[in-house]
Amino acid sequence: MLKKVNTAAMDKLIESIVKIPGDKIVTLIVQGESEPFVIDVSADGKFGYHESHELLFRAKLASAFSSSGGMIIRQFLPVKVERKMPDGKKMWIPRKKIYGVFIGKGKWYPLSKEEVRKACCTDAETGEPIPPEPDVSFSDFPV
Repeated sequence: MLKKVNTAAMDKLIESIVKIPGDKIVTLIVQGESEPFVIDVSADGKFGYHESHELLFRAKLASAFSSSGGMIIRQFLPVKVERKMPDGKKMWIPRKKIYGVFIGKGKWYPLSKEEVRKACCTDAETGEPIPPEPDVSFSDFPV
């Protein structure tokens, strides 16, 4: 039996994501699914690269609201830094802000920058700390 999804809460979460300025990548993890769902969100609020992509994102999000899940939002900032790649080439890489959200029991909960940092800097298998990605800052999810 399918659970009724709190569409007002879902819409508020989507609205909050879209309000984050600039281009973003959203990674959604849904309990019981083996692979995360990843989608680009453009600065003008378009999800993915085809009109069906937003519907697919909404379906995945509804699944998370029906069970539980988590979301990481990577915001690309207009500031770029030069980085040397493993092959020796130099590239300009955008700085990023990372936000997080917990989803459970038909609601969503914004994560603090400390919670996001802990989630992103902990090895999921061992629980051991890992270093943060260079040029990334962790931020409170804007509500």
